[in-house]
Amino acid sequence: MKSFLKKTIKLIPTEKRKRLPYFFVISFLNSILDFISIAVLAPYLLLLLDNSLAINFFEENFSITIKQSHIIASLVFLIFFFILKNYLQAKIIFKQSKFIYSIGSEISKKLIKNYFYGDYLGQITQDKGALLRDFQKLPIVFGNHILLSFYFILSEFFILLIIAIVSICIKPTTTLISILFITIGGFILLKLRNSKIEGLNVSIAKSYKETLNQIMNVFNGFLQIKSANSESEFEQRFTKSNESHNKQLSLLSAYKQSNIRYFEIIIIIGIALLILQTQLNNFIEIDFILLSFLISAIIKLIPSFNKIITSILDIKANKHTVDILSKYNLNTKINNDKNTFIKHIELNNVSFGYDTNSLILDKINLKITKGNFIAVTGKSGIGKTTLLRFITGLLPIKSGYFLIDNKKVNSTSFLPFISIVPQQPFLFKGSLKENIIMNSNQKLDLNHIYLLLELFELKDWFNNLKNGLETELDIDSKTLSGGQKQRIALIRALYSKPKILLLDEATNQLNESLEKKILTYLKQLCSKDKLTIIAVSHSKLILDYAGVYFNLETNSSISNE
Repeated sequence: MKSFLKKTIKLIPTEKRKRLPYFFVISFLNSILDFISIAVLAPYLLLLLDNSLAINFFEENFSITIKQSHIIASLVFLIFFFILKNYLQAKIIFKQSKFIYSIGSEISKKLIKNYFYGDYLGQITQDKGALLRDFQKLPIVFGNHILLSFYFILSEFFILLIIAIVSICIKPTTTLISILFITIGGFILLKLRNSKIEGLNVSIAKSYKETLNQIMNVFNGFLQIKSANSESEFEQRFTKSNESHNKQLSLLSAYKQSNIRYFEIIIIIGIALLILQTQLNNFIEIDFILLSFLISAIIKLIPSFNKIITSILDIKANKHTVDILSKYNLNTKINNDKNTFIKHIELNNVSFGYDTNSLILDKINLKITKGNFIAVTGKSGIGKTTLLRFITGLLPIKSGYFLIDNKKVNSTSFLPFISIVPQQPFLFKGSLKENIIMNSNQKLDLNHIYLLLELFELKDWFNNLKNGLETELDIDSKTLSGGQKQRIALIRALYSKPKILLLDEATNQLNESLEKKILTYLKQLCSKDKLTIIAVSHSKLILDYAGVYFNLETNSSISNE
């Protein structure tokens, strides 16, 4: 248990951990208000049970003569006090819930950051379903079922301990009466608050779907997001939808927790009316033990006991959450290595494999000079796509050297001067403009976009869009053909004006005339030394435009110029 507690505390982000004293102060205040409410009820119990005894008690101890007008005024005070008390406690609950769920949001944010800047090799071999669960669901479970459960155990046990001392002597038969009160109060609250909770559940379902969409954007478009240096943009997109979802969850949690507060008001009003009736009619006899049990059990004992049991079960049922989240590095640092590309990149006897038993790239030697158009050839499955990924800088070197302008590359981080267009283009839920730019901090160059749309024969399609660049696209939009998706992906890659463009079967869904037009334009960029291209393609057409052929099977380069 000690180890589990250490892991739990460590998972709380440092900035949130600093606010824990404030959290415990308002939690303690919440308990104090509960104790005060018990003390305030005591004289009213006495008044209810024996009118004359209460009058004598106040005259002898406080020299106060109680009149009926005093009793009515004090009952008004009693109702007002409990309304104010429960209002304050509802506010405290909302603050507590917001704090707990903000911890979940922060953990999710750190997990996304870890995915962007962590070990790429480890990430691509992980189960995506598990990642979805870990990134979105588990941080919420951690806050709602671990942190809140610990809070309930501490606070409710403190209340329960005091009440239990009085409740030991209570008759078992009175339990049925307490159940009756709880049932009536619960029924009233469900009727009053059902529509609000239903509305929150609808909002939660909608925001959860949006959050999953943003997560899938990150997973599906990882390389292109890195190419566009848009990590922070997509981190913000995820954070925005995730915080919205967590906000709705916090409201739902607060409403559920505050139900007992409104239920208590109903009971206090009922007790006040009962006392008033005894004063006006003076014929109702109430058993002190029964009344004491009803007040303590309905308002304090049963809810507190239920929360403690539920919280213990919640912690046990969700213990795996802490174990899983603890395996992640939540303090990943951004690699700020500023690698530049001026003249050439060289792979010198480079070897790489996804596991220790086999190598996909074995002692590869390839020199990439600025302005080269290199076609990578070789049979399917030999590792051409892996070679492109390796050139991005993300994959670790098993042996050999990876040199940029004669300087060794030691870190595994995406090289900032590279853009990559994969075989399956990545489109995310957002506008066409956002899908092209992918970085809101980047200056908008409409002329460049329109030029590329025209060169890639998308101008007619674009002119028919109702909202132009603001047209919303879905994730991997089904309304677009494969060729249209590929051209949008190429425009995106060229818009960022990279020094090196990696093409992985990026034109295989285009007709021959359009492919020639695009390759001619790319060749012109290479001729002006503005762009270096390494292309993998089964199309023989691309060989006509490449200046260098690199055969991965023979590990040799041939000049075509």
